[in-house]
Amino acid sequence: MKLAHAFLLLAVLAFGSGCKSGHSMVGKWSTTIANQPFTFEFTSDGKVTSSLQQNVGPVGMVDASISGTYTYEGDDLATSIAEVSAKARDASQQALVDQYIASTKDRQLETLRKLLSGKTVWKSEDEIEVTEADGKKQTFTRVKG
Repeated sequence: MKLAHAFLLLAVLAFGSGCKSGHSMVGKWSTTIANQPFTFEFTSDGKVTSSLQQNVGPVGMVDASISGTYTYEGDDLATSIAEVSAKARDASQQALVDQYIASTKDRQLETLRKLLSGKTVWKSEDEIEVTEADGKKQTFTRVKG
């Protein structure tokens, strides 16, 4: 009888550990940051990217992108954003864009790392809430299609 209980316990532990992290970050997720919509794509090989178009005052429209890596284990999401870049649609404004990126890159990288790292709570298969170390919460919704 003890042997049967031991096998049952092992089966429950094996099944439970396999299901605990049954959620996947792989795919596209949308959120809003400072009234600006963002879409992040998490790939199966541990990469995260995003691109957006934004009107940057006197510079005009800018096409921006970020890239980095992520890990998702248990309920912990951790990212390391390595690159932030932007291209002015008006080529005559590119020097100003480059100057801005150079002067704010470290702050932007840290802000994005914090935003995309923390404890996750799955509200559904298509919605997660990430709580940063400082307690701030950000909701992400899976992009379908």
